[in-house]
Amino acid sequence: MPDEPVFVVAGIWRSTPEWGDAYSMVMTDACVRVAGVHDRMPVVLKREDWPVWTTEEPEQARALCVPFDGAMAVNRTTDPWARKSA
Repeated sequence: MPDEPVFVVAGIWRSTPEWGDAYSMVMTDACVRVAGVHDRMPVVLKREDWPVWTTEEPEQARALCVPFDGAMAVNRTTDPWARKSA
C-alpha cells in the first residue's frame, strides 16, 4: 500500500479463561505480488471495508477474505525475524 500511511489487516479475538484475550490475524491465499515470498498472506482490508469487517454480519465480513488486489510494495530484509537463543 505505497500511498497509504497505514494499512489494516483482518483479525479476530475472543476472551478465554486460560489465556485472557486471544487474537489472530485472518489469512488468505497470497496475491500475485506476494506469492514469490509465501503462499499465504493476511487479509488486507481496504479503507472503505473497515466498517464492514467491524460492524456488519459475518457473511459480509467473510466475503472480504480474498487476496489483496491493490498496489503493494514488498521489501525483503536480511535481518532475521527471530534470533535463536544461545
